[in-house]
Amino acid sequence: MNYITAIYAEYAKLKPKELWLEDDFRHYNHTPIKLACFCDRHMALYSEMLEKPISREAFVAKMLQPGEPTPERIVYLSVARAEMKRVAAKIAAAVHQVSPATRLGLMSSFPEWHAVEGRDWDGLLDNLADGHPRVSRPHLPAYNEISPLKYSRAFERFTRVTTELVGENSDIYPELESYMYSPFVKSKAFTKLQIESTQMVGASGILLNLFDMMGNGIDETYDYARLLAESKPLMNLGIQRRLKQNHLAGVKVLFSPDAVFNLKTAVGKNPEELLPQEYSWLEL
Repeated sequence: MNYITAIYAEYAKLKPKELWLEDDFRHYNHTPIKLACFCDRHMALYSEMLEKPISREAFVAKMLQPGEPTPERIVYLSVARAEMKRVAAKIAAAVHQVSPATRLGLMSSFPEWHAVEGRDWDGLLDNLADGHPRVSRPHLPAYNEISPLKYSRAFERFTRVTTELVGENSDIYPELESYMYSPFVKSKAFTKLQIESTQMVGASGILLNLFDMMGNGIDETYDYARLLAESKPLMNLGIQRRLKQNHLAGVKVLFSPDAVFNLKTAVGKNPEELLPQEYSWLEL
């Protein structure tokens, strides 16, 4: 914690408008790491909270055990939730000691996996904001081009859910990434679709990752300047008449970031059994 807070304090010396916490600020990570952490320190903490010694293997087995949630699962989620909020508060304090006006933004990815880490969205974002407005970068779910139908379903499942969890009184800057950074993997028409559809979540702006990160600069042959110029009037209108998430009408699908504290597992072998299922209905 001391290391990461010192790093962010160093960045804050540049007095940026925003500093972003990268989206690996989370307890789960990329495949194959689905759950963490089970180091000696955490195992001692889990044992203390359970008031009994327990091995790593037994603890994980009890976390996933079929049926009702176990004390082991509740302890794991509670520790992850508290630690993330505590680290966020420490980072915010270190940054604002150096640059009081700098806002801390949170990058995020898949809401159902954030539920598996016990994320308290309100507590985490309030600790990061530290008195400033909340700033969020939700994931736009297509690094390469996919069908519009598939994209719209993923957009509802990931991007819209994240903005609901973050709250409408927040600045929303969705992530648009093209991998590997060219119209050869994502057409300009699809990129335009991604940009303009962010109005449906009341976006305040957008973060674009369209060119490679190898220091080669902007490739003007991609013709993104024309695309952005065409979209800008519509996007400016969206800022002036920003959609309010809490005032939408229609079919409602209920979901909760606390679902993992309550759901039942069936087999007890795979961490993916902890994923809330209501997110699948939200796609439709």
